[in-house]
Amino acid sequence: MVKMIFPRWHLYPIRSGEFAVEDDRDRCGRVVQAALSKYISELREKKDEVPFRLYLSLFEEMVGLPIKRRNVEDFLKEFHFSPPLQQHKGFGPMACAALSGDHDLVLALAHANASLHTHAPGMRETLNQPHFTPLHLVLWFKSQDLRVLETLLELRADPNSSTIHAWPALMGCRTVESLELMVRYGGDVNTPGKTLFRNRPIHNMTSFGPPCEVVAKLVELRANLHGSTEGLSSMSPFCALATQGDCSPNDLRIAQLFIDSKADINQRLQPEGMSRAMEMVGRAYCRFSRGDPGILARFFKDCSTTGLGWCAILNNDGLLTFLLHARADPEIRNNRGLRPIDFAASERIRSILQDPTPHFLVLEHEAEIFSQSF
Repeated sequence: MVKMIFPRWHLYPIRSGEFAVEDDRDRCGRVVQAALSKYISELREKKDEVPFRLYLSLFEEMVGLPIKRRNVEDFLKEFHFSPPLQQHKGFGPMACAALSGDHDLVLALAHANASLHTHAPGMRETLNQPHFTPLHLVLWFKSQDLRVLETLLELRADPNSSTIHAWPALMGCRTVESLELMVRYGGDVNTPGKTLFRNRPIHNMTSFGPPCEVVAKLVELRANLHGSTEGLSSMSPFCALATQGDCSPNDLRIAQLFIDSKADINQRLQPEGMSRAMEMVGRAYCRFSRGDPGILARFFKDCSTTGLGWCAILNNDGLLTFLLHARADPEIRNNRGLRPIDFAASERIRSILQDPTPHFLVLEHEAEIFSQSF
């Protein structure tokens, strides 16, 4: 049986990579095509409709083939939908057509009353986030497909659509052009949507490793870098960046962008509402747990800290070193009166906080970020 690895290899189609030997592009493409074809066949046989429809929709994109054009009748048959189209909820016909890249099919389905406002179930490929609309899904999987994106927006897909589970679609933008298009059609770069934790697009977007140029455009469009008093949105963008867990050159460029844009490197999260409740639950669970309480409980227990503190909790040594080099204050205490060194996730994090200078030298050697401003 073919196993698909979690979670996001579909964002990086094999043929879009850099190859030292150009012929390897086609060879690797054929391997992926064979594996994906087998996987789709297995899903079809098991009648596992949601992943079957997802990977069938993305097939051509993922293996580097031209868009497959279908009429409505052939599409419904191939994707196992039946009329009337408005009966289909969840991962419905419009989502499949949009992800397949066929904007003519999207228009045809709209004329046949297929809904633009279906809510897909949580999938591992969307990090188990439920309630994604077709617009969410296109931005998440295919931000570069501006034609389909604009078709959905012209059909009046809501650029600020959100539920208690699904953040506003705009945070899924992974290209500057898609972000500009969303804003042109009314997307709000500062809306917290309806989610429990009230995060802003700058927080959610930064948490999922977008290209730096997309974050730069979001900042240029006046995204609020200073947060608010609502839930986790009182955190600084450095906190969101820390959730990457490791630190790539792209992350460092984003961090430098935030510094250049006057984000407060020492801003401390002030939990309120649901996030305050989670903080207290985390404390209680860690106190009374007989074993390892887990990263989630440890995180919420000490979350009322700065970006530096989040790096300490989440073991992000690269960003931790960067922030210390940028003069982040390691003595700021959280609601429990603790400094980042007091709840460091590892000895390595603790050693960096105790004596960061040797780590500065390594980071300066490896990252051009310190030799030139963003």
